[in-house]
Amino acid sequence: SHQRTVLVSTLRNIGVQKITITTVWGDQEAFQFATELKAVFEEGGWEVNGVDQAAYTGPVTGLAIEVGTDPPPKAANELVQALLNANLQINGYINNQLSGDEIKLRVGSKR
Repeated sequence: SHQRTVLVSTLRNIGVQKITITTVWGDQEAFQFATELKAVFEEGGWEVNGVDQAAYTGPVTGLAIEVGTDPPPKAANELVQALLNANLQINGYINNQLSGDEIKLRVGSKR
């Protein structure tokens, strides 16, 4: 799709990064989407860890990016912009358990 092409070329432009993709335990739709995203990242030359499944205390919806530093690493900002350009809504969070350049993408349910 056009969306995929745009994302792949943007990821290539950002340069090789590592990203961990996590999804909600037991949510097949989210897992499917996360798996598609993993393929896109890999095609864009990124190193992908996952797809991991995790249990969350509250409901997790949509896409969220987690980084360990505020302000976030440049690559994380560029990734958010790339996803927005591909018409994907995304939220950003600071996760103090991540190291400086670590990027984590959380894929929640669509609702």
